[in-house]
Amino acid sequence: MNNTSSPTGQPSETKQGSATSASHSKTTARYWKSRVYFPISGRNTKSPFYCMQCRNGGKRATLGLRTADKETAAKKAAQIFLDVLLLGMDAAIEKHRKRAYPKTGCQPANEPTETAPMLHECSPKPTDCSKTDGRY
Repeated sequence: MNNTSSPTGQPSETKQGSATSASHSKTTARYWKSRVYFPISGRNTKSPFYCMQCRNGGKRATLGLRTADKETAAKKAAQIFLDVLLLGMDAAIEKHRKRAYPKTGCQPANEPTETAPMLHECSPKPTDCSKTDGRY
């Protein structure tokens, strides 16, 4: 520890070479390694995957990282945070949150192939999800 004089004339102690997460940039995996966690649901069950919390511009979000490896989760969290800074919160969430089904809200009844288009449970006729705007 080094004793240095503060602007008020009082001696202060500073730590040199400390490896705390406060000394790392939020855009590095090293920062996020101590901040990713396993969420616990309301039924007191622990998720098998890490998640992260992020706040920017008055908006907060919790994003699942879809991995059980802490190193990988930290790298994903750093990439998501970079996207939040570059694209904004809403665009980053849209980019990184996986949807189980297309935005139309319909559940696919089959897997599309070259010969058979995708069928939706909410529509009796075959549809192409990439061309629909949600109306049938």
